[in-house]
Amino acid sequence: MSFRGRLVGVFRADIVVDGNIIVELKTAESISKAHEAQVLHYLRASEMEIGLVMNFGPVARFRRIEMRNNRKKRMSMELSSASADMGR
Repeated sequence: MSFRGRLVGVFRADIVVDGNIIVELKTAESISKAHEAQVLHYLRASEMEIGLVMNFGPVARFRRIEMRNNRKKRMSMELSSASADMGR
């Protein structure tokens, strides 16, 4: 996992499908905002664009979460530009 271009940690998704989709497995009453946030953070820190939260609680449910790489690249370029300006 990186923050402003620096390695700050490692994440371990429950399942990564074909290097393209992050799958987080849960057994809770329902899918919470914290579960969604976890997958969103994984997507931000990786090149993957699609994440699934799958809950096998009282009623099986899933939620699809998406973060396109063009958005991540734009955020990264803005941070790089700001860092370069600070070094002048």
